[in-house]
Amino acid sequence: MEGNIFSLDMQEMGELDGALFIRDKILLWENLTEENRNRRIPFVPEYMQIQTKADISILCTHGEAVVNINFRKHVIKPGTLCIIISGTIFEPLYTSDDFRCAITTLGREFFMTLDFGTLDIMTIFNTLRHKFSFSLTDTEAAELTGLYHSIGETIKNSDRPYRMNILRGYISILYFTIIPVINRKEEEAAPARLSRQEEIFVKFMAEVERNYKRERSIKFYADRLCLTPKYLSSVIYSVSKRFAGEWINDYVMLEARAMLHSNSLSIQQISDSLNFPNQSFFGKYFKRHAGVSPKEYRKKNSSGRV
Repeated sequence: MEGNIFSLDMQEMGELDGALFIRDKILLWENLTEENRNRRIPFVPEYMQIQTKADISILCTHGEAVVNINFRKHVIKPGTLCIIISGTIFEPLYTSDDFRCAITTLGREFFMTLDFGTLDIMTIFNTLRHKFSFSLTDTEAAELTGLYHSIGETIKNSDRPYRMNILRGYISILYFTIIPVINRKEEEAAPARLSRQEEIFVKFMAEVERNYKRERSIKFYADRLCLTPKYLSSVIYSVSKRFAGEWINDYVMLEARAMLHSNSLSIQQISDSLNFPNQSFFGKYFKRHAGVSPKEYRKKNSSGRV
């Protein structure tokens, strides 16, 4: 507990009654199935502010809930997919007695082992910094409900051969089912007038997308935007609650992890492609952000433990 804000991470969610959980990888809680329909959603008491330390998705099929997300009110009703990313502050205001949903969360490291494009992932995360709820068609809601059921059955069956490979497959399908929903919301949304700081943030992210393989210096991006590094850093933090360097590192590390999953590239080649001065420098950078060396990361991934 920090002040009056409750901090919620994946491990704590795994201790919720009825949660299906594989530590540091995936969690599913649901009351959609007939056997679980009497479960109440396991939010802490209403009107408690929560800061998530995990990415959480909520699919509602019955009833209604009202939550503040980053201090803006959202209604979660049948056919709504709500996605709350790590670091977001939300506050449950109301849940009806018949509220039925599926709640899922993935460990970031586990998510990185999936074969998604770096730019696609970052584009999605950028969207989810300011949009949280999405309307589904009946077909989309049915597809997601079926996927959650399959994921839950696979998590429960700990003796199933290739269980983690099967889960990765289901999650990939889940991801590619959700992407069009998020993109459609972007297309349907009425264009909003951005503040000066928001404009700078958008331009900064565009520059990072174009240059992260070559440049990791905040000064480089500040020069591109004709700003001082100090001012750019303050603006990025003000808008996103994250430092400019964190955004740059996210892009670099996503790309590095993706390359390490492919055995077609040597660590030296990965270092060169990301414009590090040498392999040793890349190794230190990677270990600082991932906690293990590139070689260890690749070895663990090859053995299916990452």
